[in-house]
Amino acid sequence: MNPPSDQTAATPDLGGAPTFSRWQDFPLIGAVLLEANAGTGKTHALVHWVLRLLIEQATPIEQILVVTFTERACQELRDRLTRLLEQAETLLDLSAAECPESHRELAEYLAERGAELGGTTLRLRLQLARQSADLAQVRTIHGFCQQALATFADLRPERLQSLPSLLLESVRHTWRQLLISEQHKPLPLHALYQMPEALAAELAPLAEQMLQPPAAIADLDGEIDQLLAHAEAINAHREWLETNALNAKGAIIKSGARNAIADLLQIFGMGEWHRLLTLKPIDRDDFFIQKAKPEVQQSTALLAVLRFDAERIALIERLRAALLQRALTAFFAEREQSRDRDRVYCFADFINLMCLRVQQDARFRGAVAAQYRHCLIDEFQDTDQRQLDIFQSLFGSPSDATPTRLLGMIGDPKQSIYRFRGADLDVYLRQRDQAGLRRGQLSKNHRSRRAVVQAVNRVFGHEQAFLAATLRLKPSDAARNPAWHDRQHPDAEAALVQVEIDRGDPLEAAAEWLSQTLQQQRFVGQQPLRALDCAILVRRNEDAEAIVRALAARGLAANVRKRSSVLESPAAADLECLLQGLDAKTEPARRRAAWTTPWLGLDAAQCFNVPEPLAQAMLQRMRTWQERIARDGLCSALAEALPLASAEALRMGMGAQWQVDSEHLLGLLATSSASAAAGLQALALLRLDGVEDQFSEALASRPASLPDAVTVSTIHAAKGLEFPVVLLPAMGKETGQRRDVWQLSAQVPPRLQLAEEADTTFAMRAETRRMAYVALTRASMMNVLFQSTGSPSTLLDAVVEGQATNWQHFLELAEQETAGLFVRETFSPQQLTRQVATLGDLQARDRQPPMPPWQIASFSSLLGRHRANSLTGPQVEGPADDERDEPTLQAADDEPIVDIEADDPVLAELAGARGTAFGDVVHRLLEAALLRPERWPSERQFREAEARLDGIDPLLALPRAALHGLLQRVLQTPLAGLPALAALRADQFAVEFGFDLRVAGFRAGALADLLRQHGYPDAAEVLHSTGTWQGFLTGSADLLIEHDGRYYVCDYKTNWLGPKLLDYRSESLADAMRAGHYRLQYVLYALALHRHLEQRLGAHYRPHEQIGGALYLFVRALGLGTDPLLGQFMAPVSADLLIALSALLDAETPDDR
Repeated sequence: MNPPSDQTAATPDLGGAPTFSRWQDFPLIGAVLLEANAGTGKTHALVHWVLRLLIEQATPIEQILVVTFTERACQELRDRLTRLLEQAETLLDLSAAECPESHRELAEYLAERGAELGGTTLRLRLQLARQSADLAQVRTIHGFCQQALATFADLRPERLQSLPSLLLESVRHTWRQLLISEQHKPLPLHALYQMPEALAAELAPLAEQMLQPPAAIADLDGEIDQLLAHAEAINAHREWLETNALNAKGAIIKSGARNAIADLLQIFGMGEWHRLLTLKPIDRDDFFIQKAKPEVQQSTALLAVLRFDAERIALIERLRAALLQRALTAFFAEREQSRDRDRVYCFADFINLMCLRVQQDARFRGAVAAQYRHCLIDEFQDTDQRQLDIFQSLFGSPSDATPTRLLGMIGDPKQSIYRFRGADLDVYLRQRDQAGLRRGQLSKNHRSRRAVVQAVNRVFGHEQAFLAATLRLKPSDAARNPAWHDRQHPDAEAALVQVEIDRGDPLEAAAEWLSQTLQQQRFVGQQPLRALDCAILVRRNEDAEAIVRALAARGLAANVRKRSSVLESPAAADLECLLQGLDAKTEPARRRAAWTTPWLGLDAAQCFNVPEPLAQAMLQRMRTWQERIARDGLCSALAEALPLASAEALRMGMGAQWQVDSEHLLGLLATSSASAAAGLQALALLRLDGVEDQFSEALASRPASLPDAVTVSTIHAAKGLEFPVVLLPAMGKETGQRRDVWQLSAQVPPRLQLAEEADTTFAMRAETRRMAYVALTRASMMNVLFQSTGSPSTLLDAVVEGQATNWQHFLELAEQETAGLFVRETFSPQQLTRQVATLGDLQARDRQPPMPPWQIASFSSLLGRHRANSLTGPQVEGPADDERDEPTLQAADDEPIVDIEADDPVLAELAGARGTAFGDVVHRLLEAALLRPERWPSERQFREAEARLDGIDPLLALPRAALHGLLQRVLQTPLAGLPALAALRADQFAVEFGFDLRVAGFRAGALADLLRQHGYPDAAEVLHSTGTWQGFLTGSADLLIEHDGRYYVCDYKTNWLGPKLLDYRSESLADAMRAGHYRLQYVLYALALHRHLEQRLGAHYRPHEQIGGALYLFVRALGLGTDPLLGQFMAPVSADLLIALSALLDAETPDDR
């Protein structure tokens, strides 16, 4: 951006206050607010403001604090300030005739100051400032607070950790406590959220600004009892409601109300009170009476339902407040403990502690104020009240009668788009209205040509463009007007081109339009338009990735700018996969997965049918890699291979960004040792929150440095940047949906309260309009918008609603009034290649284990201890070895030998597939089949299920057709007393039933005795400990099935029991179940099911009638022979045993603790 050469002295009146617009006129004392439209030279004005303090007040450069909000902005300010000081010193030696026109404004200022101060004094002050430029105090707000606390409060953290990770850790701990303390309550608090991650996300904005824990909330048990009593009263009208309200033919209310009443009656009948916490509010309009007046009883019943729902919603709000208060209080206590004990801090701590210190510690405040004389705050619209309180405590406020310091604030409220990070635009607006504040305005645009400035003025110039007259755009003037020619519209200015597409994805259309435009050289400025002159801005990271793929498909490279770590990039995933494959201790499947990365270049489709010569060649390449790493070091070996790997990445459609990310990763790994294992460890350390500060600049965003590449960015990440041409393919909707926003009041202690829905909706709508302003002010030459005729942007409709009925109407009016400023054209590409997302369908289900001091026991850990004959108590162990190869069971002498692997083509091809890895492949694919029968099996699901698991020899290519045949038999075979798996409805099964059974305390010996009493002596053998356990029993059953009101636990087994049909009949299976100790396993599964049903069904649960049993499917034999139950082991589970086990788990043994 060219520096401003002048600023018009006449500026709009800002509330009657004295105004200024030239940096030469900026006040140097007191509280000053400078409002700068987009592109008006805010950074230019800021560094010149510092220059004036250095010259006119002789302030040492280290006593001028400049605060901004990103490391990137800090570095830019330092560089600009250094260049300005060098430039000023050079101008002292030039005559007026020798001075360049672009520097004439600065030269005139220096001449005036030289005449006032004397040439020698001016030169000495500039020399001193330039020589001390490395002492310039340009910091982020967090960096300033951290440095002040370390210097004057001796607060030096041992480790930095991000607040979200600290908060999530605390919330998970609170969540587990709730699972124990609330499990028998009708409305448990944890039922308000599906997962602790959702609760942590809602708490994050509150935790960021919390200076002390919120006030306690009164007990709500009385209100809960009252609500349930009202539910029983409504349930008394069940018969009438079912007859008159739920009967579609004779119903007197709308279908929405009927559905709501049906849900409530089901909850009342089943006693599933926790479901009341997740039902949507009832729409009162649906209760409009559609027939004749109801009788008194009818009115009473319907009105009671409405009153009940209103009472329910109000109680949910109070319960949520109680849960948030409990979680925040626990988090505050845990964070204080971690700070005091371990000196672990997060960045939010620095601001909170700084705010408390400057307000309560006069000595600390005085020490910081003595170090800095003046302060300039950049991006002031992104501050919050805590930050403003800090600076006003140190540098004065507008109310000070005799200010002695400068507190300069620069910002643009129309560019406030970081509310999700805590930015509070109201702080800016309140400060702007303060008496005693001096205000100025920058309005001459030095970024964009005249036509673009005029177009932005036209779009946003009316008073309701930003939903508030106080934010009305004060029109800018263009300081420059470079040449720009559009060969398609030679007579038009074409500042904003709208491309209307009649079909297809706007993202794909933008990539295709840009590709054709560059090929045709349609636009010409001082030189033809190049790819590096163009930027594509989108609202979501997902859209940015889609654009990169679309550009790569058309041969265009892309530099991606988004606020995400390079460690989250595809290049990082490929590097990690390569290092895992090269690790000497890795499993064979890891090695094979590494083959498919660009580093080794094998097509994924080839990976599962690798001829032996190719497999041997790939293994030799990996050995060569290992030798090279041992000889030259990891980074040297990677750097040598990077050019070929980058070419392979382009062939695979990953885009040129892969190379940039990989180069950046090699820089981060430069200090790692000469081994793949060391590289993996270095990557793991980089991902730890504690390393974020050390590499804050490196990890702030993915690098973007490809030459002649299109810039792809989110709108948020593009703020502060500029590009000749900006493409906007997905402006989207004006966000205005309902969203609850919790706030902390200003009371002491603060109280939790919900923001008014109208205020929240208004704030969200206003911010999306400001985001549109940011997007349309990034271009210096032209904006290009893409609109689908079938899906217009409601955001643009909203922005111009004060000028036209919608965006299309606005364009029609603008085309008539502005003569070529706005241009519309249609675009119908012959072929748009639709990119398909490559996200895997088989996502692992991660369940966080309970936190210490609770112990964790599973069937695997019990079995492992038993096999080692050293069981001393439950502990976390590795995965269960329940898919091992069992010894062949011998056949009876008179039994004909039938070799099923020889006679059955499916098993013949799978004869070598054994072990835990093969079992995991089958488990994952069966899960996918049950969850997504219409899309299974796909090539990707086979590939991901195999390649992402350990233990499969890369030379063993699992035959796809044979595996498919085996799985189809499993799905189609009728089960013992149950339908086939393929015949189950979606509401009849649940896959991967994970559980954490709370154990209050019990003796292992007591459990063993109980199992022996109920006929499980083999299971009792596993338990020999006499100690007391306390914690959780954890596990995961493959499948739960409900049939005719009875519930079954089901588990798949791929064990190879032998080559004969006899090896899979009931007697042999019974022996295998005992040998593998699976009877203890299914008892634990059934116990978890019993506890689950007990909680969900409440008083309606009848264990003797509803517990069906356990079904184990030995999949190799299903569907073979004439025995319909071959390979199926079905066993009942005594309800009396489960009841006794449940009581045992709850039994307290305080004497043994």
